Amino acid sequence: MKVNVDTFDAWSDANYPRPDLCRESWLNLNGQWSFATDSSDEGLTLGWYLPGVTFSKTITVPFPPGSPDSGWSGEGSDVVWYRRTITPEDLQQAGADGTSSRQHLRIHFEAVDFTCDVWINGRHHMHHEGGYTPFTITVDSSDYLDDGLELVVRAQDRLDAVDQPRGKQDWQENPHGIWYHSVVGIWRDVWMEVVPEGYIESLTWSWDIENAQVACDIALSGLREVSGDIDPIEASLTLELAGETLAASMVRMRSRSLRLVAQIPGLANRQEWGRLLWSPAHPNLINARIRVGDDEVVSYVGIRDVSLSHRYLEINHQPTYLRGVLDQGYWASSYFTAPSPRALKADLELARDMGFNFVRIHERSADRRTLTWADRMGMMVWGESASAYAFSDRAVSVTTQEWRDLVLRDRNHPSLIVWVPFNESWGVDLIVTSPRQQAFVRSVVALTDALDGTRPVIANDGWEQLETPIVTTHDYGVYGEQLRVNYADRESIAELVNGVGPQGRKILLGQPWSDDRPVMVTEFGGISLPLDAEDAWGYAVVPTVEAYEERVSGLFDALESSPILAGFCYTQLTDTRQETNGLADENRNPKLPLEVIRGFVTSSARQSGQIRPRTIVEASAVLGTDERSAVSRAFEGDRDA
Repeated sequence: MKVNVDTFDAWSDANYPRPDLCRESWLNLNGQWSFATDSSDEGLTLGWYLPGVTFSKTITVPFPPGSPDSGWSGEGSDVVWYRRTITPEDLQQAGADGTSSRQHLRIHFEAVDFTCDVWINGRHHMHHEGGYTPFTITVDSSDYLDDGLELVVRAQDRLDAVDQPRGKQDWQENPHGIWYHSVVGIWRDVWMEVVPEGYIESLTWSWDIENAQVACDIALSGLREVSGDIDPIEASLTLELAGETLAASMVRMRSRSLRLVAQIPGLANRQEWGRLLWSPAHPNLINARIRVGDDEVVSYVGIRDVSLSHRYLEINHQPTYLRGVLDQGYWASSYFTAPSPRALKADLELARDMGFNFVRIHERSADRRTLTWADRMGMMVWGESASAYAFSDRAVSVTTQEWRDLVLRDRNHPSLIVWVPFNESWGVDLIVTSPRQQAFVRSVVALTDALDGTRPVIANDGWEQLETPIVTTHDYGVYGEQLRVNYADRESIAELVNGVGPQGRKILLGQPWSDDRPVMVTEFGGISLPLDAEDAWGYAVVPTVEAYEERVSGLFDALESSPILAGFCYTQLTDTRQETNGLADENRNPKLPLEVIRGFVTSSARQSGQIRPRTIVEASAVLGTDERSAVSRAFEGDRDA
């Protein structure tokens, strides 16, 4: 496929798998692949990776084996194999010019669960561990211009491997409770591109609003060294917004890394912030064109600041009341793989139309396109990854590596405002008493701050939190009055979070709360309206639509009446298999009219003289882009502050 315009949104609209670093030509390798299961794990011994070996079955990539959309429904296996031929014509579509000997072929796997090996024409090129992170194989394209190549993939994921990140993948044969189908093999896009000899490997954006600067750190690969340096190359950066050139920078570089700094004079003028800064109400994204030697990419940057007061999370120093929903990212026909790229956007639109202004990507990594759509829509995101279920040396190693890779992958996205590396002590179940587990959690927080440092890190969401910038609780009280009592005022919240929490676990292991940090209820609800499901599961089950509306609206009203809480996150957006506690069913049909849901999600109940923040964030959750500026209002303050 080919896109030859200078704005990143054209690539996003074309479902480019990596929309924050776009090249003109690429080829998606999704579709029919040859496939084989290997229950006896004999494929390596028998040389299934060698050229000429055939697999008798087929599967539709990227859908995981066993899912209806995969087209394969045989007996499950811990080990699976894939094979696909890439033709010379495929290479040309991906950008090969057919003659150059100074181009690289890059084959990208967005996610393969859990360990993966890749061969090209029988030669081993990659071993990767981590089911939720992408990886790339880079080879000389000239080796394959005449005859193409044969790509073979072996993946393994054991059900009993509970000390690796699993997230919501069940360790039992059949899904139960709050766990769903286990996945093995390719479950996100596979695609390829051809790049010049020296190419841009990655971009990292940063900014200094006070000094009106934007910086782009560029990492290069593929260049030949001369006495430890590379031949001088010209590098340039151009920033544009709505057709206006905001800044440009050009240098000559002699190393594999470079920082390009551009001045944007308008940033020094606070009156220009509404046009230049990213916010949920005004999700301004600045187009970027970067050229280094023969390589040119299109990217974007959203300039914004995330900070905390004692009461609220703030975007660009604007107190922001957070109204979130838990997003499990599960579809009946394709499991954790979106049935289409359009479905990724549709889920965010559904959350927005219900009145939410952030989504909590739960127990998995987000698809890169989800984050770009969130950037474009102004939908805030809390970033998680999958948890392991047991603590071990291996768990420490693979969890840390996978989390590091995700932070590096996602840190450029302005919509991502909070990191959540651990949830409910999953994988660190003895954190209360174990110095090793406490050290592990602290080390991941420190790593996150070292790699990013621009967002709060909630180390262990829900309970048993060490040092935490936002105190979070998970409270599945099934009646509104229970929540109203728990969060009525400072004294009630202090008693709760400084003692045993609503789920019977201590909330804070570190410094007690003294109204010095924001407090949020980041899981609540879970009310099930089972409809036609026979094995429905929820924290409470109600029999009728009327009872459902009364129960759910009562929970929202109780939390919104609190003069102290900084926000909430409801469980959950959609039904996920047997867990039927979504506001919509598994086909994304709302269980109540959208305007009814939006009414209690965005309610501004007042109590004890409280003035709820009337922020631009609340308007952005329910209005279209053209309407946002008309309703933007200043923060009114908090009389209890």
